[in-house]
Amino acid sequence: MRGFWASGNQQTMDVNDLWRSVGASDHRNKAEGARYIRQGEYIAHSGAPALSRFYIVAGVLGIEHQDALGRVALIDTLERGDVAGFSTVGKVQFSIRAVTASRVFVCSAKTVSLGSARRTLDGMLADNDVTASVADRLAVAVLRRNADPAIRVASYLIARFNRSSPQANCREILNLGEALHHLPDLVGTTDDVLLRTLRGLDREQIIAFMSAGRLQLLNREKLERFAFG
Repeated sequence: MRGFWASGNQQTMDVNDLWRSVGASDHRNKAEGARYIRQGEYIAHSGAPALSRFYIVAGVLGIEHQDALGRVALIDTLERGDVAGFSTVGKVQFSIRAVTASRVFVCSAKTVSLGSARRTLDGMLADNDVTASVADRLAVAVLRRNADPAIRVASYLIARFNRSSPQANCREILNLGEALHHLPDLVGTTDDVLLRTLRGLDREQIIAFMSAGRLQLLNREKLERFAFG
């Protein structure tokens, strides 16, 4: 199934391969680890260097965009299991603010160590909603979403579908709204990769394009399998 989007230089990296490459390059982010964020606190500002990404363990983060006139608009919210802070040009494209008190796992914008992710999440095992197996899955999810732009697209879509209310006829319809115009930067990829991924999902009858920036989810199981493995 993954062959529909991958080009020669965009093959999915095995977690072990990525872990070896992190060790070989010694690009581990010294700031990796858990962080608690107060409600209203900014953790990234538009235009700043894109050094970190934030895997949301708990809470809600808001993604804000400032136009040429200085007007700020909330274009998206991200919740537990989502990743914030992707960028395609080396600078943060959007400001990121905690809508509620939140807890994030901070990882490098380029690489993340599986050991660091697992240790961070293992340290939260006192929470009733976190188990060892969940910590492993979250750690691997951080790795996969850092390495694979198509998986980031699928992960973003499933997260948005999960927050959308079903239609009266039980169809799952996603209206991307303002986020549609910023989608490549939100998931950290190019227009070409985004379009190829969406067309591939459509061809596999996982989603269907509708009018005015809306998508219909046709096969939730397949989309989740692609996003989370």
